[in-house]
Amino acid sequence: SHSMIFDNSKIKRLAPGFACTIPFSWGAHEIVAWHEADPARQKVDPYVDALMDRALAAYRSIWP
Repeated sequence: SHSMIFDNSKIKRLAPGFACTIPFSWGAHEIVAWHEADPARQKVDPYVDALMDRALAAYRSIWP
């Protein structure tokens, strides 16, 4: 089981009128459906892939 708490305080400070109108599970479903709807969206970008690897390595070096 996975459990997470999401904090919207930063976006509320930047955009005081912000209000969540879609439950997280619904939004996640929409993202997956959008991604799966077009094969072009499913291709791995080597540059972004390497960038994410470097970001993760940097994170892990700070928080082992």
